[in-house]
Amino acid sequence: MHVIYEDDLRLLSFEQDGLSLRYHGEIYRFSVDGHEPMVIIRHLGETVAYIHNSFDVEYECREFCRQPNYRCRTITGTEHDAKSFCLLLTTAIDEGYNWQIDDLERKVDELIRYESREVWYQVDGIEFGRYGEESGGREEYHYEYEILYIIVDGKKYHLNDNVNEPDALYLFEPGRYGRKHASLRIHGTNGAVLAAYADDWKSGQTFTPFGKPLNTQQFCTMLAYALRSGKKDFTLRELENITKIERK
Repeated sequence: MHVIYEDDLRLLSFEQDGLSLRYHGEIYRFSVDGHEPMVIIRHLGETVAYIHNSFDVEYECREFCRQPNYRCRTITGTEHDAKSFCLLLTTAIDEGYNWQIDDLERKVDELIRYESREVWYQVDGIEFGRYGEESGGREEYHYEYEILYIIVDGKKYHLNDNVNEPDALYLFEPGRYGRKHASLRIHGTNGAVLAAYADDWKSGQTFTPFGKPLNTQQFCTMLAYALRSGKKDFTLRELENITKIERK
């Protein structure tokens, strides 16, 4: 047996009968398409996922075996070590059926960054924090592109203030093909770039991201109220007033 990658859930390896992926105790095999570089993942003879415009999975695995520091480079220019490569395969199984390589890479990047997240607040079904670093380090990109997130009652949302409405905060559910539909919009945020206040959110102390005193608990309480209400649009002042009444 030649192991390409192994962790508690995954074993990608060459066995006597060929390349296989053991994932959650199930065995997956691979085939290719003659018309494009495409991974076809099969389970018990049935196709469970396609990855279009990707790579010859068996060739890449042989290169990983041959060169310890090998990187698989896709048509997007993204390079994958053995762990990231294996995550592409298992994420394709978990998260969908018919993938384009760029969509799948974005999803894997989100999963990796989420695993290394910083949790700034966690209480009563609410978790608020920041995704971990992209490859290369956080200093390589600007505040607007950091992903702040909040989880309310088990559902995750991304906070994004880098939209064409500088006085509003949007919350999006992370989707397979990126951010398409906002779950919540909050007006009157004074153009604040929320990720620029990382130290303040972490401290839990009162500060003024929106021009008025606020702390992390109050902010999370407002977001949780808005999301639980089912209403799609609020003003910041409206949420401040509602949650003040709720706390009395």
